[in-house]
Amino acid sequence: MSTNHSAASGKTLYLLRHAKSSWKNPDLKDIKRPLNKRGKRDAPDMATRFLRRQSPLEAIISSPAKRALSTATVFAEYNNIDIDSNRFIIDEDLYLPSRFLLLRFIQQLDDCLSHIMLVGHNPSFTALTNQLTSSYIDNVPTCGLVTLYFDTDRWESISTGSAELKDFDFPKNQVSG
Repeated sequence: MSTNHSAASGKTLYLLRHAKSSWKNPDLKDIKRPLNKRGKRDAPDMATRFLRRQSPLEAIISSPAKRALSTATVFAEYNNIDIDSNRFIIDEDLYLPSRFLLLRFIQQLDDCLSHIMLVGHNPSFTALTNQLTSSYIDNVPTCGLVTLYFDTDRWESISTGSAELKDFDFPKNQVSG
């Protein structure tokens, strides 16, 4: 599915769960866990799929967790977003928020932007997707990407049931390609 909406005709939000992380070092703090081998393979594959199927990103906002930042960096590189620019943002509020805090975060996004990717974590991404759409997703797996479309020009008007689930892709999804 392609999401080609102009800025005046709605908002598109991409929720990207970080790629698979390593549990090799049990003493490492959660926020510092890196990607494992599979995560390092899946992130470029999903970034390639994204480029083939979606509209250009205007901004990427990532959790500060190492696994999320690593995943976001791959997507930024594939989308020609300079990680030192104001289009690549690291925000503490995306580190393990509740779905309610995540919704509040989205409602405060800049209305000048219409295609934004958030890179973060479960269970909040799955819960938020189910809250915002009439669809049901059991789980957004690691490196899973949810595409939500909102028929509004203001992020603050986003609420329960206001999104259309345009796409849901993940590394093991063989139909996607």
